Amino acid sequence: MAKSVNKCRLTGAIPLLLVFLIIFFAVGCVVETRYQLTASGEPGQGGTVSIDPVPGPDNKYSEGAQVQLQAKPNEGYQFSHWSAGDLELGTAPSSTVTMSRDLVVTAVFEPDAGRAQPTVTPLPTATRQEPTPVTPETATPLPPVTKSAPPTA
Repeated sequence: MAKSVNKCRLTGAIPLLLVFLIIFFAVGCVVETRYQLTASGEPGQGGTVSIDPVPGPDNKYSEGAQVQLQAKPNEGYQFSHWSAGDLELGTAPSSTVTMSRDLVVTAVFEPDAGRAQPTVTPLPTATRQEPTPVTPETATPLPPVTKSAPPTA
């Protein structure tokens, strides 16, 4: 009777290969934490906020990213301060935040005291009056037409 010989010795290598693949994917697939930054001006007509750098395609920043904020007041307004919950950003129109969580930052603008603000006065509302009918008794007669002589040269 012929003895069968197992020439394939992969049975011991398969568990080793699986361990290698698990470690490779566990180390190679690190999930990056990303945060959203929402910035706006208040009141809306008071000005805008520019952000540098702009966020990625997912509208988020990597953890630890430094983001420069610049408040730009519109004509007739001046920058007052930043509002960002418990985060202190100060009163300078330029500020930097380090992304460690989702942030909502508001640039607060106020009317410029050095410039007079326009005053809007509403126009009076027009009312339509019905025309008064003209009768022979209420009509004012026109003066008679007279022929005048042609001018002489």
